[in-house]
Amino acid sequence: AVSLNNAAVMRARAGDLAEAAAMLRDAAERLPNNVQILLNAAHAQLTLIARDGWDAEVAAFAEKYLEQARERNPEHPKLIKVEGLWRDLAKKFGVTKT
Repeated sequence: AVSLNNAAVMRARAGDLAEAAAMLRDAAERLPNNVQILLNAAHAQLTLIARDGWDAEVAAFAEKYLEQARERNPEHPKLIKVEGLWRDLAKKFGVTKT
């Protein structure tokens, strides 16, 4: 799953965001204790929302991965960044976080 994460990051950098987001969901499901993968997966879902508009299913994945990452390492530096993106997008699209 780590190699899947790395391949997905490369796909995202190459502009294939939808495929990268799907690959990162797969990696996060395979390694739910890897905070970096969880945060990469959450970030990819949120970046997809930022590009394509609010999608409740994609947002649910992002929220799930953020919650798992927070439970495992609430002090992770990327957690603050990704949670900020979540808040910004929720505000932009008028969504209340549950």
